[in-house]
Amino acid sequence: MSARFGGAKKHAEEVARLQALHNTIHANWDQQRSALLGEHAHRMAEHEQAEAARKQRLNFDRMKYQSECEQRVAQVEETNRHADEMLDAYDQGHPAAVRDLIEVCLGLSSWPDFMPDDQMEIDYAADDQELMIVHTLPSPDVVPAVREYKYRPTTDEIASTKLPVTERKRLYRGFIASAAARTIAEVFTHDTARHIASISYRGVIEGIDPATGQDTTITLVAVATDRERFSQLELTRVDPEAMLKHLGAVMSKSPLDMRPAPTAGGVRTVGR
Repeated sequence: MSARFGGAKKHAEEVARLQALHNTIHANWDQQRSALLGEHAHRMAEHEQAEAARKQRLNFDRMKYQSECEQRVAQVEETNRHADEMLDAYDQGHPAAVRDLIEVCLGLSSWPDFMPDDQMEIDYAADDQELMIVHTLPSPDVVPAVREYKYRPTTDEIASTKLPVTERKRLYRGFIASAAARTIAEVFTHDTARHIASISYRGVIEGIDPATGQDTTITLVAVATDRERFSQLELTRVDPEAMLKHLGAVMSKSPLDMRPAPTAGGVRTVGR
Protein backbone atom coordinates (compact mmCIF):
# COMPACT_ATOMS: atom_id res chain seq x y z
CA MET A 1 0.00 0.00 0.00
CA SER A 2 2.76 2.41 0.90
CA ALA A 3 4.43 1.83 -2.43
CA ARG A 4 1.18 2.39 -4.21
CA PHE A 5 0.57 5.60 -2.26
CA GLY A 6 4.18 6.67 -2.87
CA GLY A 7 3.70 6.23 -6.60
CA ALA A 8 0.58 8.34 -6.56
CA LYS A 9 2.42 11.13 -4.81
CA LYS A 10 5.21 11.10 -7.35
CA HIS A 11 2.66 11.09 -10.09
CA ALA A 12 0.91 14.06 -8.57
CA GLU A 13 4.21 15.89 -8.20
CA GLU A 14 5.14 15.13 -11.81
CA VAL A 15 1.76 16.33 -12.99
CA ALA A 16 2.18 19.50 -10.94
CA ARG A 17 5.70 20.03 -12.33
CA LEU A 18 4.57 19.53 -15.87
CA GLN A 19 1.58 21.76 -15.32
CA ALA A 20 3.86 24.48 -13.95
CA LEU A 21 6.21 24.02 -16.90
CA HIS A 22 3.26 24.22 -19.25
CA ASN A 23 2.06 27.36 -17.55
CA THR A 24 5.53 28.90 -17.80
CA ILE A 25 5.89 27.99 -21.47
CA HIS A 26 2.40 29.26 -22.18
CA ALA A 27 3.11 32.48 -20.32
CA ASN A 28 6.34 32.98 -22.27
CA TRP A 29 4.51 32.21 -25.51
CA ASP A 30 1.75 34.61 -24.60
CA GLN A 31 4.33 37.26 -23.71
CA GLN A 32 6.15 36.76 -27.01
CA ARG A 33 2.85 36.75 -28.86
CA SER A 34 1.86 40.02 -27.23
CA ALA A 35 5.27 41.49 -28.05
CA LEU A 36 4.99 40.38 -31.68
CA LEU A 37 1.47 41.73 -31.94
CA GLY A 38 2.64 44.99 -30.43
CA GLU A 39 5.60 45.17 -32.82
CA HIS A 40 3.29 44.38 -35.72
CA ALA A 41 0.86 47.06 -34.62
CA HIS A 42 3.73 49.55 -34.25
CA ARG A 43 5.07 48.76 -37.70
CA MET A 44 1.61 48.95 -39.21
CA ALA A 45 1.17 52.37 -37.60
CA GLU A 46 4.55 53.48 -38.97
CA HIS A 47 3.59 52.15 -42.40
CA GLU A 48 0.28 53.97 -42.30
CA GLN A 49 2.04 57.18 -41.26
CA ALA A 50 4.64 56.77 -44.01
CA GLU A 51 1.94 56.01 -46.56
CA ALA A 52 -0.04 59.04 -45.46
CA ALA A 53 3.10 61.20 -45.72
CA ARG A 54 3.85 59.72 -49.16
CA LYS A 55 0.35 60.47 -50.37
CA GLN A 56 0.63 63.98 -48.96
CA ARG A 57 3.97 64.54 -50.73
CA LEU A 58 2.57 63.02 -53.92
CA ASN A 59 -0.44 65.29 -53.76
CA PHE A 60 1.81 68.29 -53.09
CA ASP A 61 4.15 67.37 -55.95
CA ARG A 62 1.19 66.78 -58.25
CA MET A 63 -0.28 70.18 -57.39
CA LYS A 64 3.16 71.82 -57.78
CA TYR A 65 3.67 70.13 -61.15
CA GLN A 66 0.21 71.16 -62.28
CA SER A 67 0.91 74.73 -61.21
CA GLU A 68 4.25 74.74 -63.03
CA CYS A 69 2.58 73.32 -66.15
CA GLU A 70 -0.06 76.03 -66.01
CA GLN A 71 2.65 78.67 -65.59
CA ARG A 72 4.61 77.28 -68.54
CA VAL A 73 1.49 77.18 -70.69
CA ALA A 74 0.70 80.76 -69.66
CA GLN A 75 4.26 81.84 -70.47
CA VAL A 76 4.11 80.14 -73.87
CA GLU A 77 0.75 81.71 -74.60
CA GLU A 78 2.08 85.11 -73.54
CA THR A 79 5.20 84.65 -75.66
CA ASN A 80 3.11 83.56 -78.63
CA ARG A 81 0.75 86.47 -78.12
CA HIS A 82 3.66 88.89 -77.99
CA ALA A 83 5.21 87.27 -81.08
CA ASP A 84 1.91 87.50 -82.95
CA GLU A 85 1.55 91.15 -81.99
CA MET A 86 5.12 91.86 -83.08
CA LEU A 87 4.60 90.05 -86.40
CA ASP A 88 1.35 91.92 -87.00
CA ALA A 89 3.07 95.22 -86.22
CA TYR A 90 5.99 94.19 -88.45
CA ASP A 91 3.63 93.35 -91.32
CA GLN A 92 2.11 96.82 -90.93
CA GLY A 93 5.57 98.38 -91.06
CA HIS A 94 5.72 99.83 -87.55
CA PRO A 95 9.33 101.04 -87.10
CA ALA A 96 9.80 99.57 -83.62
CA ALA A 97 8.48 96.21 -84.77
CA VAL A 98 10.77 96.17 -87.80
CA ARG A 99 13.75 96.91 -85.58
CA ASP A 100 12.69 94.39 -82.91
CA LEU A 101 12.09 91.57 -85.38
CA ILE A 102 15.48 92.00 -87.01
CA GLU A 103 17.10 92.26 -83.59
CA VAL A 104 15.47 88.99 -82.51
CA CYS A 105 16.42 87.20 -85.72
CA LEU A 106 20.03 88.35 -85.58
CA GLY A 107 20.16 87.42 -81.90
CA LEU A 108 19.26 83.84 -82.80
CA SER A 109 22.19 83.55 -85.19
CA SER A 110 25.00 81.23 -84.14
CA TRP A 111 28.33 82.98 -83.66
CA PRO A 112 31.65 81.78 -82.20
CA ASP A 113 31.95 81.88 -78.42
CA PHE A 114 34.53 84.66 -78.57
CA MET A 115 31.97 87.14 -79.95
CA PRO A 116 31.03 89.89 -77.45
CA ASP A 117 27.70 89.76 -75.65
CA ASP A 118 25.04 92.19 -76.88
CA GLN A 119 27.05 92.61 -80.04
CA MET A 120 24.38 94.34 -82.14
CA GLU A 121 22.99 97.87 -81.88
CA ILE A 122 20.15 98.32 -84.35
CA ASP A 123 18.09 101.33 -85.37
CA TYR A 124 15.55 101.78 -88.15
CA ALA A 125 14.69 104.97 -90.04
CA ALA A 126 11.21 104.37 -91.42
CA ASP A 127 11.19 107.44 -93.67
CA ASP A 128 14.25 106.20 -95.54
CA GLN A 129 13.53 102.49 -94.95
CA GLU A 130 17.10 102.18 -93.76
CA LEU A 131 18.38 99.84 -91.08
CA MET A 132 21.49 100.99 -89.22
CA ILE A 133 23.66 98.39 -87.52
CA VAL A 134 26.62 98.88 -85.21
CA HIS A 135 28.23 95.49 -84.78
CA THR A 136 30.74 95.07 -81.94
CA LEU A 137 33.40 92.64 -83.12
CA PRO A 138 35.95 90.68 -81.08
CA SER A 139 39.36 92.20 -80.49
CA PRO A 140 42.42 91.03 -82.47
CA ASP A 141 43.39 88.87 -79.49
CA VAL A 142 41.03 86.15 -80.77
CA VAL A 143 43.48 85.41 -83.58
CA PRO A 144 46.01 82.90 -82.20
CA ALA A 145 49.64 83.96 -82.18
CA VAL A 146 50.84 80.34 -82.33
CA ARG A 147 50.42 78.09 -85.35
CA GLU A 148 51.22 74.80 -83.62
CA TYR A 149 52.90 73.11 -80.66
CA LYS A 150 55.37 70.25 -80.95
CA TYR A 151 56.89 68.00 -78.32
CA ARG A 152 60.66 67.59 -78.51
CA PRO A 153 61.65 64.32 -76.82
CA THR A 154 65.36 65.14 -76.93
CA THR A 155 64.89 68.12 -74.64
CA ASP A 156 61.58 67.04 -73.09
CA GLU A 157 60.07 70.39 -74.04
CA ILE A 158 57.03 71.62 -75.92
CA ALA A 159 58.07 74.05 -78.62
CA SER A 160 55.73 76.48 -80.34
CA THR A 161 55.72 77.76 -83.88
CA LYS A 162 54.43 81.30 -84.17
CA LEU A 163 51.76 82.20 -86.67
CA PRO A 164 53.21 84.80 -89.04
CA VAL A 165 51.85 88.29 -88.55
CA THR A 166 50.81 88.41 -92.21
CA GLU A 167 48.69 85.30 -91.66
CA ARG A 168 47.15 86.72 -88.49
CA LYS A 169 46.27 89.91 -90.36
CA ARG A 170 44.71 87.91 -93.19
CA LEU A 171 42.63 85.80 -90.81
CA TYR A 172 41.35 88.76 -88.78
CA ARG A 173 40.58 90.85 -91.84
CA GLY A 174 38.75 87.90 -93.40
CA PHE A 175 36.68 87.37 -90.27
CA ILE A 176 35.65 91.03 -90.13
CA ALA A 177 34.63 91.00 -93.79
CA SER A 178 32.69 87.74 -93.34
CA ALA A 179 30.85 89.11 -90.29
CA ALA A 180 29.75 92.19 -92.24
CA ALA A 181 28.66 90.22 -95.31
CA ARG A 182 26.80 87.65 -93.25
CA THR A 183 24.94 90.21 -91.15
CA ILE A 184 23.74 92.18 -94.17
CA ALA A 185 22.62 88.99 -95.91
CA GLU A 186 20.71 87.81 -92.85
CA VAL A 187 18.88 91.12 -92.50
CA PHE A 188 17.60 91.11 -96.07
CA THR A 189 16.66 87.43 -95.72
CA HIS A 190 14.66 87.94 -92.52
CA ASP A 191 12.93 91.08 -93.83
CA THR A 192 10.30 89.11 -95.75
CA ALA A 193 7.92 92.08 -95.93
CA ARG A 194 10.68 94.15 -97.55
CA HIS A 195 10.37 97.10 -95.19
CA ILE A 196 14.14 97.58 -95.33
CA ALA A 197 15.36 99.11 -98.57
CA SER A 198 18.95 99.74 -97.47
CA ILE A 199 21.40 98.87 -94.73
CA SER A 200 24.15 100.91 -93.14
CA TYR A 201 26.61 98.66 -91.32
CA ARG A 202 29.55 99.49 -89.06
CA GLY A 203 31.82 96.84 -87.58
CA VAL A 204 33.58 98.21 -84.50
CA ILE A 205 35.81 97.18 -81.62
CA GLU A 206 36.45 98.74 -78.25
CA GLY A 207 39.98 100.08 -77.85
CA ILE A 208 42.16 102.85 -76.47
CA ASP A 209 42.80 106.11 -78.29
CA PRO A 210 46.63 106.40 -78.39
CA ALA A 211 46.36 110.19 -78.45
CA THR A 212 44.22 110.53 -75.31
CA GLY A 213 44.54 107.20 -73.55
CA GLN A 214 40.76 107.11 -73.26
CA ASP A 215 38.51 104.19 -74.16
CA THR A 216 37.09 104.64 -77.63
CA THR A 217 35.13 102.85 -80.32
CA ILE A 218 37.16 102.05 -83.43
CA THR A 219 35.39 101.43 -86.74
CA LEU A 220 37.13 98.68 -88.69
CA VAL A 221 34.65 98.35 -91.55
CA ALA A 222 31.73 100.41 -92.81
CA VAL A 223 29.43 99.71 -95.73
CA ALA A 224 26.07 100.87 -97.01
CA THR A 225 24.05 99.04 -99.64
CA ASP A 226 20.51 98.72 -100.88
CA ARG A 227 18.44 95.60 -101.35
CA GLU A 228 18.42 95.73 -105.15
CA ARG A 229 22.20 95.94 -105.45
CA PHE A 230 22.78 93.28 -102.80
CA SER A 231 20.27 90.89 -104.37
CA GLN A 232 22.38 90.78 -107.53
CA LEU A 233 25.25 89.10 -105.67
CA GLU A 234 25.83 85.34 -105.83
CA LEU A 235 26.65 84.97 -102.16
CA THR A 236 27.74 81.34 -102.41
CA ARG A 237 30.46 82.31 -104.86
CA VAL A 238 31.75 85.66 -103.62
CA ASP A 239 34.81 86.48 -101.55
CA PRO A 240 33.61 88.60 -98.59
CA GLU A 241 36.40 91.18 -98.89
CA ALA A 242 35.96 91.52 -102.64
CA MET A 243 32.21 91.78 -102.17
CA LEU A 244 32.54 94.60 -99.65
CA LYS A 245 34.92 96.44 -101.95
CA HIS A 246 32.40 96.03 -104.77
CA LEU A 247 29.73 97.57 -102.53
CA GLY A 248 31.96 100.56 -101.79
CA ALA A 249 32.87 99.64 -98.23
CA VAL A 250 35.71 101.26 -96.37
CA MET A 251 37.89 98.99 -94.28
CA SER A 252 40.83 99.39 -91.95
CA LYS A 253 44.15 98.86 -93.69
CA SER A 254 45.37 96.99 -90.63
CA PRO A 255 42.51 95.74 -88.42
CA LEU A 256 44.94 93.62 -86.41
CA ASP A 257 46.69 96.84 -85.33
CA MET A 258 43.27 98.37 -84.54
CA ARG A 259 43.68 101.13 -87.09
CA PRO A 260 40.34 102.77 -87.87
CA ALA A 261 38.77 102.62 -91.30
CA PRO A 262 38.89 105.90 -93.28
CA THR A 263 35.24 106.85 -92.79
CA ALA A 264 35.68 110.62 -93.00
CA GLY A 265 34.52 110.67 -96.62
CA GLY A 266 31.53 108.42 -95.97
CA VAL A 267 30.62 105.22 -97.79
CA ARG A 268 27.32 105.95 -99.49
CA THR A 269 28.58 107.21 -102.82
CA VAL A 270 31.57 104.94 -103.17
CA GLY A 271 31.06 102.12 -105.64
CA ARG A 272 27.67 103.33 -106.89
